[in-house]
Amino acid sequence: MSARDWVLLVAMVFTAAAALGADDLAPHPKYSPADVVRIQLQALRNNGADDAGIALAFRFASPANRAQTGPIERFARMIKLGPYALMLNYRQAIYEGVEIKGQQAQQRVLLLGAQHSVRYDFFLRLQTQPPYQNCWMTEGVGVVATPGGSLAFHQRDWVRLPSTDFSANTNHSYLHYLFSTR
Repeated sequence: MSARDWVLLVAMVFTAAAALGADDLAPHPKYSPADVVRIQLQALRNNGADDAGIALAFRFASPANRAQTGPIERFARMIKLGPYALMLNYRQAIYEGVEIKGQQAQQRVLLLGAQHSVRYDFFLRLQTQPPYQNCWMTEGVGVVATPGGSLAFHQRDWVRLPSTDFSANTNHSYLHYLFSTR
């Protein structure tokens, strides 16, 4: 799909979301892994004072992801205060191609902000159980510091993600912010 097609898709999704209300935009088998990532990032970028964008992104998180990062209030704090905060105000997103292996997918996205850039690795899984059967949903998001980028978090706040099929052939260290309410 070309960049123009993606722009049109995102515009259509958010026009439909505005017409229907963000509450009506939900996981559906018609959305590809790339669609899900773009929906989540656009929702976060357009988040308002009511955190509707964060709620929409949480809606596209898999049940397993929600169990680890929820409830929504905890998820919102994680987005606002952790290494995911750039998702709320990035200037530009550079999407790499989606790698799909069976029921798993990965998409790398470089977000460019005013002061720094961060690469996020989205890991998605095709759900097999109702009510999300045949829907792609985000299982997790890895955070990778970029050359010249900066992540202002202490080492103790990070843990290594277990190796996956996707990271086995790379030299990158996948890091995941360990969110704590302490």
